[in-house]
Amino acid sequence: QDVAWQAFAKNAKQQSESRQAWFAKMREARDGARSAPEVLAQRSEFMKQRQLEMAANVAAFKDLYAALTPEQKLIADQRFGGFRRSR
Repeated sequence: QDVAWQAFAKNAKQQSESRQAWFAKMREARDGARSAPEVLAQRSEFMKQRQLEMAANVAAFKDLYAALTPEQKLIADQRFGGFRRSR
C-alpha cells in the first residue's frame, strides 16, 4: 500500500502546486492590463490542464484503491465516492 499511497500523495502535491501557480497567474492577470479575451483564454488553458491533472489523479487513485483492504475500500467509497455502499 505504501508505494501506491506515495504515488497518490505525490500526484496530489503536484496538483496543489500547479493550482497555486495558476491562481497567482490569474491574480497577476487581473491586476495587470490584460484584456478580457486574454484572461478567458488563460482560464481555458487552466481548465485543459486541470482535466489532465484529474485524469492523472484518477489513475493514481485506482492504483491506491486496488491495494486497499475491503474495509479500506468501503471507507474510500464513502469519503471519495460521495455515496455509501452497503455491505
